[in-house]
Amino acid sequence: MDDDAMATVLDGHRNRMRSVDPLLPEAGPLPRGVDGDTTLSVPGAAGIARRRRVDPNSIDAMWGELDQRWLSAQAVDPEAMAALLSRWREHLAGDPAGVDSSAIVVWPSRDVAMVPVFLAHGLSPFMVIAVRLAGRATPAESTGVRVRRALPADLNAVLALRMEEVRYGAPLSPLLERPDFSAVVKDRYAAALSAHEPTIWLADVDGEAVGLISVTVGEEAAWIAPMVATAPVAYLDCAAVLPAHRGARVASALIAHVHQAMDTMGISATLLHYNTLNPISGPFWHRSGYRPLRTRWQISPAR
Repeated sequence: MDDDAMATVLDGHRNRMRSVDPLLPEAGPLPRGVDGDTTLSVPGAAGIARRRRVDPNSIDAMWGELDQRWLSAQAVDPEAMAALLSRWREHLAGDPAGVDSSAIVVWPSRDVAMVPVFLAHGLSPFMVIAVRLAGRATPAESTGVRVRRALPADLNAVLALRMEEVRYGAPLSPLLERPDFSAVVKDRYAAALSAHEPTIWLADVDGEAVGLISVTVGEEAAWIAPMVATAPVAYLDCAAVLPAHRGARVASALIAHVHQAMDTMGISATLLHYNTLNPISGPFWHRSGYRPLRTRWQISPAR
C-alpha cells in the first residue's frame, strides 16, 4: 500500500473513531515497524503484525501468554476489517505457535459494528479496559469498614490479598502455570509501600485487612495514558476482597475512598482492566462509575 492509500485509510479510521467514542484520542499513523514486524494491507485497512515474547518471570506473564501475536489495526469499515483479519490469519498460519500463545487485537468497545467481524474470525472478547472520569458518582460507602493507606508493615497482607485476586481469576484465564506470583511482585510492593503516601489502600474489618486496592500514577501509569483522550491518568492495578467478606460492600467502601483520593490528586481519568468472564468485576466496576473503553479480542492459542 503506497503512502497516499495509507493516508486515506488513516483519515477514514480517524473519522470512524471520532464518531465511535469521544474519549478516544486522535488516531495517529500506525506504529513504526521494528525488526520482525510485518505490514499488512487490504483496501480500506492496514495493520502491523508484531510478535512479542514475554519473560516468564515477569509480571506481564501473569496476565498474558508467553508468545503473543499482536495486530495494530486501522480500518474504515467492518468489510475492510474483515479482509484485514483474513490477511492476518493467513500470516499467522505461516508461523505456527505453541500452546502458550495468543493472537490479539485491541479495539474500541463502542464500535459494536466490528463485533460480528471479530467473532466470525474466531476472536473472543477476553479483557476490557474500562475508564472512570473524575467526579463520577460512586455508591455510598459501607459502615463498619475502615479504609486506610497501607504501610510498609502491611506488606504480607498486601501480598496475600493480591494472591487472592490471582487465585480467583485463574479459572477464567487460559494461562498455563506460572512461577510464584508473590515472589514476582514482592519487591514492587515493598518499594511502593515505602513511598511517602503509597497509592495502596486496605479495608480493615475488626482490625483485619480484608480488602485491597492499589493504583499507579505518574510515570508508572504512562504506558496506558495513550489509551484515553484526557490526562493525567491513573491505573488501578489490583482490587481484591477476601472470600468471607464479599457481598458486604467492602469493595464499595474501598473504591469510594480511592476515587476521592484520585479526584483530590487531580487525576482526570482512572483506567483498569477486567476479565469479561469474571461475574463480579464487570457489574461492580460499572456500578462504580467505569465504562468500557477498549476490548482485547484474542484467540488462544494463536492460529
